[in-house]
Amino acid sequence: MLICPICKNPLLKSGGSYVCSGNHNFDISRRGYVNLLCSRSSKSHGDDKRMTAARSSFLNAGYYSRLRDCICDNITCGPVLDICCGEGYYLEGISRKLAVCAPDSSACGIDISKSAIDFACRRKYGVQTELAVANCTNIPVSDSSFACAVSVFAPVSEQETKRILIKNGCLIRVVPGRDHLIELKRAVYEHAQLNPSFDNSLNGFELKNAFNLRYKMRLDNTEAVKNLFVMTPYYYRTSQSDQQKLRSVSSLDITAHFYIFVYRSV
Repeated sequence: MLICPICKNPLLKSGGSYVCSGNHNFDISRRGYVNLLCSRSSKSHGDDKRMTAARSSFLNAGYYSRLRDCICDNITCGPVLDICCGEGYYLEGISRKLAVCAPDSSACGIDISKSAIDFACRRKYGVQTELAVANCTNIPVSDSSFACAVSVFAPVSEQETKRILIKNGCLIRVVPGRDHLIELKRAVYEHAQLNPSFDNSLNGFELKNAFNLRYKMRLDNTEAVKNLFVMTPYYYRTSQSDQQKLRSVSSLDITAHFYIFVYRSV
């Protein structure tokens, strides 16, 4: 399923590594993932450890369980690839759904963040699941190897996603809705803005279904409010003075708003 990011030949496990016929070797970490990110830079990519830990704590509390359920309801077979899987919350749910509807199938998760993949390795999966540090614009998996791909709050490379899907394969894409987290923004910013409209067209894909999931969630402690803020991109774009506003917020009623699009590869 995994291929070498350098020569594109299949990768096979050999001891504690993945190797290809071109003699490229990629070590398997003690957590069980492989780093297939072709970068010589020592700079960290994607979400850092603090953001990943906050997201894991928040999601484990069940605030987005309705979103995960909606994603899983639209998965009927595998294998499934979670593109930009983060710390594995949705991938874990997907694998458990596969254990029921396609127990002989498998799942795979990739993310550019090493910290996120490290967290994802700690989850309990229902079917065989591979995890790799990789870029969503250069997905290290073979052509036509997945029946379904999932992208939650992540960019989608139309060409790469279409390449890895089988004919008539399914893509489930989730983007933030208009009102998503508006109360959190209002608690921090003087001029809070709604999320912009979203163009759901994708080259090479036909939209088959769409869901508008919107509900209120009660964050009843300071830790939950803090975790939600830290796990979002807003945290690193916000001044210290504006960040301070949330320290005195012990509870908050928040709107969760998601658009879920289900496509077929054509």
